[in-house]
Amino acid sequence: MLVSAAVLSVLAALAFDLRIGGAVLAGGVLATVNLVLFARLVRAFIGAGGVSASWGVLGALKLVGLFAVVYILVARGGISPLGLAIGYASLPIGIAFATLQKPAPTS
Repeated sequence: MLVSAAVLSVLAALAFDLRIGGAVLAGGVLATVNLVLFARLVRAFIGAGGVSASWGVLGALKLVGLFAVVYILVARGGISPLGLAIGYASLPIGIAFATLQKPAPTS
């Protein structure tokens, strides 16, 4: 998934400038970290037998943390919002390409 972020980052840097390329890379890294944290939360929730109150709070805190990081990157870090959004979109793009590369299941 980081491969698609790196490819989009290089393309953005070549098409626009290094600032946009860095923003695309930052968005891709942010999306990947968010996915890893989400997977850990889900694994812990399933392993705990489905006691949802505390995991719901942790999920909400993760979302608030994501919004806080995006705000800091855009408002104070000078990261391009469009570049960050393109980088964040590299996650589903990478997942789609990885799915296309899997061999077809045999019946």
